[in-house]
Amino acid sequence: MTKPTIIITKDGKQVASSKDLEVLSRYARKPKVFVSRATATKRVGGGGLLKVWYSDGAKAWTNFSSYAVLVDWLAKKRRRLGW
Repeated sequence: MTKPTIIITKDGKQVASSKDLEVLSRYARKPKVFVSRATATKRVGGGGLLKVWYSDGAKAWTNFSSYAVLVDWLAKKRRRLGW
């Protein structure tokens, strides 16, 4: 099974992409850009949907196969990076 590509869009255009979650943090390290909101939504079947909005209007969505893993990952980002 291949890893899904995470795509960050702004004004309807792709501005970053990767098969690694690190792209979400990397984009937030750009000058004058920060994560303004990040949410975790539980999906039927136990998976989860991560939505991230950035201060410059960019946004990203990605799926996790486990909601518990998503919640743990997001909690760590909030503690370490202030998401």
